[in-house]
Amino acid sequence: MLRTILACTTLMPMLLACAPFAQADSISPEQVSLVDTTCMQVMGLRKGEYYFFQCHDSLAQSLAAKTDGQDMAAAYRDCRRRGLAEGTAAFSTCMLDSPARASRPQSMAVADTTAPGVAAGHSFYHMPPRERFQHERYSCAQLGLLPGTGTFGECVTSLEGAMTANPD
Repeated sequence: MLRTILACTTLMPMLLACAPFAQADSISPEQVSLVDTTCMQVMGLRKGEYYFFQCHDSLAQSLAAKTDGQDMAAAYRDCRRRGLAEGTAAFSTCMLDSPARASRPQSMAVADTTAPGVAAGHSFYHMPPRERFQHERYSCAQLGLLPGTGTFGECVTSLEGAMTANPD
């Protein structure tokens, strides 16, 4: 039992350190640039910092979820247009095989990070909690997520959790 606990406490930080790199494979280079820019300009972080990696991982996961949701919606529409009945094996198989679900790089313009309500260049480490929350919200908006949607809320919650994680 003690061996298991020691192994988990030793391996877990190493596995978590690799998480940002694993996520980078599921988003395009343009999207990685958008995430990096957002973490630096909106959140006030610098590359190489613990919280930068936390921010990057959180936003990359949110962006990948957004893309997957868009692909799933396109696959659904495509299979409905083919006349397949929802809830059937043929419909489900169609959705899995849909060209809309095929991984494809997406080109994205780097968003304007000078949004009202966000002081660009303000260091993350000097923000009071209320201001930090605003920056987290604007970071999710920079990804094109719509405020008031579940995906937007999940992005903000994930980023807020990542930004309050203890680096020790």
